Amino acid sequence: MLRTSVRIAIVDDQRMIQDSLASALGCSLAVELVGAYCSGRALLAEPDVINRADVALIDLNLGAEQAFDFLPELRRVAPAVKLIWVTSVATEFLLNRVLKSGLEGFVHKTDPISVLVTAIERVISGHNFVSEAAWKMQSRCAGIEHELGAAAPRKYHGTA
Repeated sequence: MLRTSVRIAIVDDQRMIQDSLASALGCSLAVELVGAYCSGRALLAEPDVINRADVALIDLNLGAEQAFDFLPELRRVAPAVKLIWVTSVATEFLLNRVLKSGLEGFVHKTDPISVLVTAIERVISGHNFVSEAAWKMQSRCAGIEHELGAAAPRKYHGTA
């Protein structure tokens, strides 16, 4: 039987954000929530669950923990899961680090849910995605685009 829903895991230290993302995505996309976690440690404690996900939506700042702290272990435990940062943090340094770390997506929390839906659709189809809001919040985005080469912004940059 062909599966038509996208399986997602959500990692955010704020329960209301977890619930809001799951609810909003459920209204816009056929999704199955495989798990919601308040920390990377909690996520990594359930490798069977995370490996059922197609996409993990991850906040950068998780209280005392940053997502970059557990990213290498997450990639080792669940290499097929596509990772999208959904965060309120947007700096040139962060965007550069996201792009260089091989994350598939970056969506800013000021973006509408339609942008997150587009990001999910793009990453599950094998593309990368950085929202327009994330690009615009960069103080020197042109410098990053130049460093990545002319094709990179088209590959990573998307709009809904």
